[in-house]
Amino acid sequence: SIRRAAKIIVFSQYTRDNITARFPEAASKIAVIPPGISPDLKPCKDPALLQSAKYRYGLSEQFLLFLGDLTCRKNIDGILRAFAALRPKHPELHLTLAGHCDGQMSRAIRQTAADLGVASQTDLPGYIAPADLAAVYSLAAALVFPSHDEGFGLPPLEAMACGCPAVCSEKPFAAMHGDAVSVCDPDSPASIAAAAAPLLENSARREALVAAGLRRAADFSLQAAATALEALYRDILTQTGFFD
Repeated sequence: SIRRAAKIIVFSQYTRDNITARFPEAASKIAVIPPGISPDLKPCKDPALLQSAKYRYGLSEQFLLFLGDLTCRKNIDGILRAFAALRPKHPELHLTLAGHCDGQMSRAIRQTAADLGVASQTDLPGYIAPADLAAVYSLAAALVFPSHDEGFGLPPLEAMACGCPAVCSEKPFAAMHGDAVSVCDPDSPASIAAAAAPLLENSARREALVAAGLRRAADFSLQAAATALEALYRDILTQTGFFD
């Protein structure tokens, strides 16, 4: 595929680096075009919409949110262990693990939560409808997204656009978003907990991260992504003589 392709489009420099490390000959073909996020994703302040989302998904008053496929790559075990470490200082806090989850993974999550003593505070609401995303992100105390591996990671960007601070793995998010996210070592539940704790305990830190996140999310528009993609297609077609 790499040999045959005129261009290879990736979402991030991190993915580009991974590809070129394995296939150096691909370097000249790779174009980095970050995705855009929906303009509908913005802080939700409508009490009716917030209450509706809270009721529909059984959300607690204060919760940490993970959103995505519930798989080992997403480090669900690390999130659970970090949550258990935070609970003594935050007894009212819940963990909401939202997204697709097969039966085997669901059982594993519930068993781990039970072993850690947080089963009754761990919620699995399932898939969140796109129309409810802004409200759910806006309600969350923080998004926790300490993936073991991620090419781009859209949920942190969506969360930032909605005024929800994000805790993310150092790679690739530190290079991608700088001080707009709170970074952690995904292999250390203690590090994940330490990155999340200030967002629950320090209002100044939380407000600073929310503001930085909103500014960063504004850089990722659908229009910018579409314009870059169109320009790339035109360049390829010009080079191949399509417009002759």
